[in-house]
Amino acid sequence: MQIDAIRDALDVRVGRTFGANDVRRLQETIEVLGPFARLSVDFGAVRQCDDAALARFASLLAWVPGAQISVRGLTVHQWRLLTYLGVHPGDAEGAAATAGAFGP
Repeated sequence: MQIDAIRDALDVRVGRTFGANDVRRLQETIEVLGPFARLSVDFGAVRQCDDAALARFASLLAWVPGAQISVRGLTVHQWRLLTYLGVHPGDAEGAAATAGAFGP
């Protein structure tokens, strides 16, 4: 996972896998370097995603108040799981094209 913090923005590019350690690292980065006005997470390169980690990620998003949050590169399964957890990352068409995003 590559994390770039620039002023009040945090850009995250997830690597080939997404698991509990990635969520923990992201949370620690937000705690140390935050608050941020914008958080952008790109799942486009992910080939293996742990559903439990995605659930923790959904909880983390609720923990980042006031930030404009965008998530890109979701598969349909990831999009649906986030939706079931109360996060609404855009429409199904965007998820199918792995370009779903959602705002604050």
